[in-house]
Amino acid sequence: MAGTWNSAWPLQVVTPYVWRDGWRTLVTRFDDGSEQRRQKLSNKIMAFHIEFNAIGETTLNQIRAFFNQQKGAFDTFTFINPHDDQAYTVRFANDTFQPQDHGAGRFSLVVDLVEVR
Repeated sequence: MAGTWNSAWPLQVVTPYVWRDGWRTLVTRFDDGSEQRRQKLSNKIMAFHIEFNAIGETTLNQIRAFFNQQKGAFDTFTFINPHDDQAYTVRFANDTFQPQDHGAGRFSLVVDLVEVR
């Protein structure tokens, strides 16, 4: 694990801050319409959807540098969930960093994180 998400980066959300509990269930459907379900995990997996709105170029470049330090979705880091103040080991959900430039030095950015065990 390399690094910790900087909690000083302002979560200026366009929509409410979103987190979710997830489970991994394998569902096998049979020709007669019946199903067999198997649980792949004994504990839930958390995921976090973070939207930044109108952040400055300095903050954007700090987040980009951190994203590149983690090599996108490759490396894990610590994220403190602002909802419950719990620390989670997470990674970026994908390898793409894609900010939107709104002009006048303001940017928006969506970041998805998934818990890793």
